Amino acid sequence: MEEPLPRERKFIMFESFLYELLTNCSICGQAFGNLNFSFMGTLVVVEGMCEQLQKLRWRSQPLVRGSEAGAGNFLLAAGMLTRAALWLQPSDALVLKSSWSAPATTTTGPTCSLQ
Repeated sequence: MEEPLPRERKFIMFESFLYELLTNCSICGQAFGNLNFSFMGTLVVVEGMCEQLQKLRWRSQPLVRGSEAGAGNFLLAAGMLTRAALWLQPSDALVLKSSWSAPATTTTGPTCSLQ
C-alpha cells in the first residue's frame, strides 16, 4: 500500500549525487550523454538519452493531479503555514487575516483573502 504523501519520508539531495545516481541507463547500462536538469520550486526533473537512444525522464516527486506542480511545493507551503499557526496567538491570527484581506475599494488585480 502506498504511503500518503504528507507521511512519506522526504530527503534533501545534492545535485552531484543525483547526477552520479543517473549517470548510466537503468535499461541497457550505457552512459547518458547530456542530462538536462530543470527545476520548479522543490521539483527536480532530469531528462536525457543514452547511447542506445533509451529516454530518461525522472522526477524527484509526484505531480499534483491536473498540474505540472510538484507535490512537495504544496506540502512545504502547508507545513510552513501550519507551524506558523501553532506559534501565533488567536489575536495575532486576526491581525494577519485583516492585513491579508483586500481593501474594499480594490476592483482589479489579484487579491489574497483568508475569508
